[in-house]
Amino acid sequence: MRGIFTSDFHMFSQRSRIDAVMPQLHEAARDAQLVVLGGDIVDFKWSQLADQEATELAALEWLDHFLARYPGKQLVYLAGNHDCAPTYLERLRNLATTEERFSVYEYWYQHGDAIFLHGDVVHGSATQAALEQRRSRWSDHSRQGALANSLYNMVFRLRLPALANLLFNQARQVCPRLISYLGDIERIPGRGIRRVFFGHTHNLLKDFEFDGLVFYNSGAPLQTLPCAVLRFSIQGDTIDGR
Repeated sequence: MRGIFTSDFHMFSQRSRIDAVMPQLHEAARDAQLVVLGGDIVDFKWSQLADQEATELAALEWLDHFLARYPGKQLVYLAGNHDCAPTYLERLRNLATTEERFSVYEYWYQHGDAIFLHGDVVHGSATQAALEQRRSRWSDHSRQGALANSLYNMVFRLRLPALANLLFNQARQVCPRLISYLGDIERIPGRGIRRVFFGHTHNLLKDFEFDGLVFYNSGAPLQTLPCAVLRFSIQGDTIDGR
């Protein structure tokens, strides 16, 4: 099975440059059978739409259009820390009950030898219990106003996120934490996993081998940051997720 992975669109925020990645996504989707969206596709904290309801409905409309544009494709949606609102997850689950080509997972998804997760386990304790606790705090965060957005725009203009990636999000720093999490949820060893696809750090990563696994990160279409749509082929029949 041919698949693609991309993550961290942060749709509806001022810093999102989703239009920059859409041509890549549509070109890759035409040749894929499986599309995995790796979390933070929507950004409720920084959305510029009227309110949570408006953002959720706009996100669902985007998903409906994507599914209609690519009949026959399987679409998997993984939640991230910016789009894990309970009301939104409930809407995604309702979509999954009516559209057999759509699936949603809150924490991770395994298909064959590849496992997909958002990656927010790399900051803090790398356990499922700690992740759930952090997500519970994120799930009800307040939408930020004009002043906070202006300050955050300045952070990007100064290229501080790129500097943070150099200092804190290098592959040799984050991959051991991902491995610890995969061990905590009993995905390794013995489950046939060879490749790990993740987002969250906004740091583009391809074919990085570490401790017997190969890691990939699609980056993010945000100001000053690189991004990509990653292509892969599934090896193996295992399908699992949570």
